[in-house]
This record gives sequence, structure tokens and C-alpha cells, in this order.
Amino acid sequence: MRITRSSGRMTGGVVAMAMPLGLATNAADLQPWERLASFGIGLGVSSGAIWWLRHSPGTRTELDLTRRRLRVVRYGIAGNRRRELTFGEVRSFEVKQGVDDDGNPAWQPAALLRSGETIALSELWSHDRLGIAEAATVMSRACDLPSPPRPEILATRGRQDG
Repeated sequence: MRITRSSGRMTGGVVAMAMPLGLATNAADLQPWERLASFGIGLGVSSGAIWWLRHSPGTRTELDLTRRRLRVVRYGIAGNRRRELTFGEVRSFEVKQGVDDDGNPAWQPAALLRSGETIALSELWSHDRLGIAEAATVMSRACDLPSPPRPEILATRGRQDG
């Protein structure tokens, strides 16, 4: 069984819940405990998938070079959130460093605004430090802003700070 998400609909766990209720052609052949177990597994899979999708929204970051605007759109099962900024509101793009659940380093691209606010350009963290740094550099160049420090400089800072 697999979970698929298409046009806002999730299938997979729901199928496992519906099988003992008559979706499976041999549902009547199952013992009551087998039907309950199948329903429970489907409920668990569906709940886990909904939790994961809720905590892992997709992000689309767009640069409109003509209008000099940055648009960050977050989309997920809770709906879409959209934030639009002018290039003049952005002070710089940076690479934020954090740790994952196992304590390993992870990185995230972010926009630092002139107001002091930091906007994550993705809610997900990546283990690809170079890829995140390249993305921040491309965004900086497109907006005519100074490029963030190169990854090797970030690594040196981490050794000095820690």
C-alpha cells in the first residue's frame, strides 16, 4: 500500500480503513479481529500521513525581476499562505544553520529583511549545505544584493564559535 497525494486528496491509508468495511471483495471472510486490525493500521497510516503533510508544507519562492518582488508561497493541507515583498525590503539572503532530529547539521535558506525579520525561504531543512548556499547566492545576485558567505567560511565560523 502506498500513500499518494493528488489534487489535495490523499489515498492509501483510507483504502486500508475501507477494505474491512466492504471495499475488499473478501471482507466477509475476515475474522472480526482481522477487520479491526486492518482498520487500525489504515487509521494509523492516515493519521501519520496527515501529521507529516501538516508539518511539511511545500514552498515555492519566486523572484519577479521585472517588478522587483519576492514572493514566498507555502502550500499544504492547511491551505496556502503567501508573502510578497519588494526587493527594497530585503537586506540580504543568508544560510541559516541548525540541527536535525539526530543532532546532525542542517541548513535553510532565508531572507533577512531591513526590518530585522527573518523569513525562511523553505520550512524544510536540508543537509545539502552547498546547494542551499548556491540558492542564496543566486537569489542575492538576482536582487543586486551582496552574496552570503561561502560555505567554507561558514564552516570556519562554526569551528571558531563552537
